[in-house]
Amino acid sequence: MSSASLAAVSFPQIRRGSRVVAERAAHVGILTAKADELAASFAPLPRSPLPHGLELDHVLPFLVLRAALRFGSGYEPKLRLRPGESAAENLDAALVDQFARSGPIAPRDMVHATPATVARLRGQGLDEPPQAEFIELQTRALRDLGRYLIDRHEGSYVHLVESAQGSAARMCETLSTIPFFHDVQRYRGIDVHFFHRAQRLVHELSNEAFGDGFVRFDDLGELAPSSDAECALALRGAGILSYDSQLAERVDHGEIVPAHTEREVEIRAATIHAVERITSTIQVRSPDVTALDVDRWLRARAREARSAGQQPHRTRTVSY
Repeated sequence: MSSASLAAVSFPQIRRGSRVVAERAAHVGILTAKADELAASFAPLPRSPLPHGLELDHVLPFLVLRAALRFGSGYEPKLRLRPGESAAENLDAALVDQFARSGPIAPRDMVHATPATVARLRGQGLDEPPQAEFIELQTRALRDLGRYLIDRHEGSYVHLVESAQGSAARMCETLSTIPFFHDVQRYRGIDVHFFHRAQRLVHELSNEAFGDGFVRFDDLGELAPSSDAECALALRGAGILSYDSQLAERVDHGEIVPAHTEREVEIRAATIHAVERITSTIQVRSPDVTALDVDRWLRARAREARSAGQQPHRTRTVSY
């Protein structure tokens, strides 16, 4: 798959686009009173630890590889997973096992990855169509990452981070040249920018102590809220996101919400706009709280919702 063109990434533009979609949305609503109620219960959480068993030298390649392959929540019901395991947890376990056996996957090996090797990595089969489709996408993502590292960064994860020159926006821009990171959707004649997975990688890189200020982003506080199914699940569970009857029935029955449709884009945009409201409300009393802090808190609430039997909307996409 050819590389995408470099996209200018503006975090204020992500927020503006999401606000426009949320205001025009026909299928998804935001109950601001509920958002304010939830904001009142905010309590900061510590960052999530990395999976046990990673060597310090493997943290950077682990985070980059995980970011490249962390999508496909819509395929989750069709994947081979342990009881209670999510697709994201399955990926973490697969990468930790891989690193323990053979170390990080070399970029030259990524380029030559096959569906069979990726299926073994992820513990999946290729006989069932949804699994085969998922593994094909994972294989393309791995190949694209390998080409990107070789062509742009001499095969070096360190050079990738250094190329951002301390700018989260620049990091997202360079990542956007990898096709599956180019997260821009079309909605009623306008382009809506999300760049969800690129922003999550920036966030996670900034969380880890690499020493000597190696990973430092001066504009980290400007990152936009997440727009994935987990955050949407937490918001809907709190009564903040409301879906029209057809969409609610589809989500509640575990049916696919097709990618790139009005309903799917509206869920993502409304999620960002609602988190903006929540964050702004919290900042009145706690100015240092960021959207990243709220994101971490909402993910914890989403895990609780899953434990209670609630499920996120299912979209088969490479964006989350």
